[in-house]
Amino acid sequence: MEDPGAEAVDTLQSILGRETCLNIEGTGEPIVVSNQETEVMWPFHPIRVGRLDRNRVAHQVNKIEHRASEDPDGTASKEEPLLISDYVTAGAAEYLRQEGISYLDASGNCCIQSGSLFLFVQGQKPKSRGRRGSVRAFNSAGLKLIFVLLVQENLVNQTYRDLAGLVDISQGTVTYVMQDLKELGFVEERKKKRILRNKDDLMDRWATGYTERLRSKLSRGRFKFLSSRKATGWQSHLSNLWTTKWGGEPGADLLTGNFRPELLTLYTREDTSTVCRELEAAPDPEGSIEILDMFWDPVKLEKQDDTSESTMAHVPPLLIYADLVASADPRARRAAKTIWDQYLVEGET
Repeated sequence: MEDPGAEAVDTLQSILGRETCLNIEGTGEPIVVSNQETEVMWPFHPIRVGRLDRNRVAHQVNKIEHRASEDPDGTASKEEPLLISDYVTAGAAEYLRQEGISYLDASGNCCIQSGSLFLFVQGQKPKSRGRRGSVRAFNSAGLKLIFVLLVQENLVNQTYRDLAGLVDISQGTVTYVMQDLKELGFVEERKKKRILRNKDDLMDRWATGYTERLRSKLSRGRFKFLSSRKATGWQSHLSNLWTTKWGGEPGADLLTGNFRPELLTLYTREDTSTVCRELEAAPDPEGSIEILDMFWDPVKLEKQDDTSESTMAHVPPLLIYADLVASADPRARRAAKTIWDQYLVEGET
């Protein structure tokens, strides 16, 4: 398979033309941009990612900031980071330019900057990938299964029947999802046991897929409190924490203790009418409450973990992160980074 970095570099060089004074070399690491007239060179550290849209790009920025925070003196790498993508959408490109992060995609779209270098190309159409981008593991049903595997890693060795029951999908769906995950390198079979691999990348792909393909299907709508009294003290509104839990902004506040939520996100297995009676809420498209289907069985999932508390008021951190990372609110992005660092990747091997 062709190296995506080399492919992107070749495409960009062809757009610039061979007669230009700028030369780009991307057959290895680092990727180097050089001015052949002045002999100035700008090295970049390539970070290979998939397709970048407005939802996924915030996660990549968080990862770059995480690396920088672990290396405050900049001793680990002298090269600027350069995201190498299959395709960067217009919204993602604008976001990256505002953040000052360089990117290059396989179509030649780029914004590469370092010191006196500023190289900008936009408007190139995405290249056709044929069947390459069609992975059934990341359809709606597959995303449900991947979620429980990421929340409780030991579940990867459960029977397909048990896995299907956790998220109410068919055993046939479990079969093709697990096969796709093996082919993609996320599940490895060793000595008749399955092992989850590359969790960081899998969480990244899951969060993107959840936002793009699953979340809207779970939504029951927006609601408002009928009493201003109910708008405060939201933490005490739920009586059955097995069937209804806080996600998004309130979940972030429960985890970090320092996020003041404006949109109250709830995941539930109860009827909407039951939840609304408990909250004293009514439908309102502009309301401060959003209710979504809880697509997993919390009793079965949490019983897999002997350390879990049955009174946990929030959904798993991965779902809170996915709710936050797609938000346009800068506060949510900062909270997402905190959750990613402290609850999702800290201590991973």
